[in-house]
Amino acid sequence: MERMATWQIALRRLEMPIPRFLLLFVLPSALAGLITAILLIWLTGGFLEGGLFAGFSGGFL
Repeated sequence: MERMATWQIALRRLEMPIPRFLLLFVLPSALAGLITAILLIWLTGGFLEGGLFAGFSGGFL
């Protein structure tokens, strides 16, 4: 019997298919992070001159 990885054990204990897990947990977290990042960039001046994320740092992010 082959040993399972930790993430496989966790998903098995949830008794939830992977697509449902992605839809209920991963997608909302990713969207919340994206919205937070966009809001942070917008509130700090955007990518224009004088903004916190201007120049190389804005493109890098």
